[in-house]
Amino acid sequence: MKQLTPSSSADLGLLACTKPFRGLPGAVLEQMKDAMLERRFAPGDLLIRQGDPGDSLLVLTEGRARVSIRGPEGRPHELAEVGPGDVIGEMALITGEPRNADVIATSPVRALILPAQHFHSMAGANARLAMVLTHLLADRLGDSERDGLSEKVLNGFRIKRRVGMGATAVVYEAEQVETRRRVALKMMSHRLIFELDAPKRFQREADLVATLRHPNILSLHGRFEAYKTCFLIMEYCDGRSLAELLRDRGWLEEDQVRAILGQLALGLQHVHQQGILHRDLKPSNVMVNGDGQVKLMDFGIAKSRSGPFAERTMQGVIIGSMRYMPPEQLRGLPIDERADLYAFGVLAYVLLTGCAPIGGDDAGELMHGKAHWKLPRRGKVRRALSRDLYRLLKRSLSADPQKRTLSLAEIGKWAVPVHL
Repeated sequence: MKQLTPSSSADLGLLACTKPFRGLPGAVLEQMKDAMLERRFAPGDLLIRQGDPGDSLLVLTEGRARVSIRGPEGRPHELAEVGPGDVIGEMALITGEPRNADVIATSPVRALILPAQHFHSMAGANARLAMVLTHLLADRLGDSERDGLSEKVLNGFRIKRRVGMGATAVVYEAEQVETRRRVALKMMSHRLIFELDAPKRFQREADLVATLRHPNILSLHGRFEAYKTCFLIMEYCDGRSLAELLRDRGWLEEDQVRAILGQLALGLQHVHQQGILHRDLKPSNVMVNGDGQVKLMDFGIAKSRSGPFAERTMQGVIIGSMRYMPPEQLRGLPIDERADLYAFGVLAYVLLTGCAPIGGDDAGELMHGKAHWKLPRRGKVRRALSRDLYRLLKRSLSADPQKRTLSLAEIGKWAVPVHL
């Protein structure tokens, strides 16, 4: 075992400059320094061993180390390289799970060690310390295709790779160990675990999606808790989002757009028939799988208009993606299904032209632009645009909800497999 010695007075300045701990009160940093011990490692030494209990947090002050995970076959997969100022070992401390990776010195290393009992005592007295480390963990999980959860078995599912990441969740491809069935695991970001309502909202999303059974809506298979957060077990969609297709192609052919909108209209119509508003219809929330089937997904901010999942939206609160919102939603006013129809029209416009009718990210400018925007003439939207697609835009993109007369049932008649 390597010799432990007390940290030095110079280490207080090092902690204050370490990115995760910047901004912590001086008294907390002083406490951390006093509780930390110095340990030195030679090249090839293990700083952390995968599978060991999380008994400490490490802050590297000198040297470099390699972070890797061992898969079921025992072969290591390198995740990252760490150096001075990097913090390691936070996942095991926060989640109570065993160490998820090996960390091996690649040069002489000096590290400050904060024992788990001291960390938990300080975190209990100062919530900001625990929050800083959960945010660090949230930044790391999902940051690359492989991360600290790769090859872990959770609730009978082996995580293979990260396939998506947003502000509130990370999505992994996983395999059910017993049946070899592929699924998507949607994990609530650790950044949200100190928000009292976040697990409730995540649970609410699961409850809403569980009521929706339709071939054009991504299915929910179940849910569980692990690593101090919530997971949803979703249908795995082997395909690409509309956002990815647009990024590669710029815009799509009319026959592709019609097929996509036809299937999407059927899915959205089913959502509305269940008394639910999606509220966040946009290209990144629509997938096209390998069979040409369209799947509507991500009901994280969906709202039920009645029944056990209904909730009151506070007036003046903006929830959703502003470029796809109608003016009334941008103003924080009450909305109904016609808000989703507007977003449907914006999505159609983007698929046809490669850009939103009104760009920008400033809420005030978007609100003004949407209130005064007029649909250009058919030939100006796109050369040789068909009349029925132009009619779809006209019946969905009005600033006045009363003039949004789009029939999803009619558009649903266009539904055929998408050929990309």
